[in-house]
Parts: sequence; C-alpha cells; structure tokens
Amino acid sequence: MAALLFKGHAMCERTLQLIHLMNKHSLTCGEVAELLGRTEQTVFIWRCKSSKTIPAQMLELLEYKLQAQAVE
Repeated sequence: MAALLFKGHAMCERTLQLIHLMNKHSLTCGEVAELLGRTEQTVFIWRCKSSKTIPAQMLELLEYKLQAQAVE
C-alpha cells in the first residue's frame, strides 16, 4: 500500500481516494455508510490516518454506486 502525504500526515492512496470522492460528491460519512452498508463510525475510521483503510472492494463499490447515481 502506497502512503502519500495529506495535510502533513502519511495516508494510504485508498484513503485519499475516499476523501476525494466524498468531497467531489459532497458526501458525509453517514451517506457513504448507507451506500456501502457500513456504520458511520467505520467510514470515519477509514477517513482517518489510522491503519484501518477502506478495503479495495468497498472503494470500487462506492465508485460504482456513485456512477450509477450520476446516470439516473
């Protein structure tokens, strides 16, 4: 897993992708949690600089669902 710097902290590429998607689509942790069938706390943990990173398949599912919403 590659780590990049974000606001002075090393963060996983998937974490940065999650933050980017949330900002781009103006999503809260609660909204992402609802889309992915997870708790708001889980999404919050994924967003933090902790060792718990959003799993690749969850990030792919989020991207897919956001694309599907855009088509509707």
